[in-house]
Amino acid sequence: MKMVFRWLKEWLSGCAVPVSEISTKLSMNPKGFSEELLRCLGEAADDHVWDNRDEVMASRECICTACYFRFPPSAVLRWQDDGRSAICPNPDCGFGGSVLGDASGLNLDDYDYSMFADRRN
Repeated sequence: MKMVFRWLKEWLSGCAVPVSEISTKLSMNPKGFSEELLRCLGEAADDHVWDNRDEVMASRECICTACYFRFPPSAVLRWQDDGRSAICPNPDCGFGGSVLGDASGLNLDDYDYSMFADRRN
């Protein structure tokens, strides 16, 4: 969960949206997952979005948990943390600490809110 807050802090630092609007969007749960499941999904992702180079490269598909962009691992061209953590290749995103590969064993569809998201441009 600590990593989710790290990501959120990075995102908020470059955001011109009022905090009240952000908290409203964060409280939305369009898939109807229980709070317990959402917490478990977040904790599970935290173990796989940092120091994940080997896992990402062993994956067939990846997803960015920040922008919901799906891509093959070969699309990752930038890395952080001395080359250990993938940065999202979506030019409209570019977040680090948000890339999850299917080699993690996690169901990427659980992290895909793209059909509900109001994407940032």
